[in-house]
Parts: sequence; structure tokens; C-alpha cells
Amino acid sequence: MPDALPPNCSSPSSPTHRHGWAGLVQTVSRAAADALDDELESHLPGLNARLNEHLDRRGLQDDAGLMDGTAGIHLVRITDPVNTAITTSWDRCLLLTG
Repeated sequence: MPDALPPNCSSPSSPTHRHGWAGLVQTVSRAAADALDDELESHLPGLNARLNEHLDRRGLQDDAGLMDGTAGIHLVRITDPVNTAITTSWDRCLLLTG
């Protein structure tokens, strides 16, 4: 499995969409769906693993919001981390879709 992040990249400190692991996973997932090669897609398993490790260590936050809470985290976790042919459009509000 490829590294989740390049060595010169700092790790997110939050599991949430805004500035966190869930947002990184979803952004890479959408970008991979539009990419001409599979380089971005190859990082998704590692990124999902890092999100899960972060949640295992720190748990979920109390906030239920989409951007800064558990709703966004759960939506990313139920989206297939390997299949970049995403069929749901729940993240349109994030302007990640073409």
C-alpha cells in the first residue's frame, strides 16, 4: 500500500471535513475519479486507513455537523474508498464534482 501522504506533507490534526482526514479523503476520491491515471486512486486505501487510525486513537467529536462533525466523517466512511466511480452526490455542496 502506498504511503498515505508524501513525506513533505503534514498530517491533518482533525478527522473532519474542514481541514481534516475526511475532507482529504473525499477530495482525493473526487479528484481520482476525474484523473487520467490511477496515481491518486492508489493513495485512497492509505488515506482511509489513516482516517480510521485517527478515529481509533481520538474517537469521534461531539459535533454532529457536516463540515466540523460526525456527519461528514460518517458520509466519507460509507463511501466506497476503492471505487472511484462514485455514484452518490452527497458532497455536491463541497463543490468537488464536475
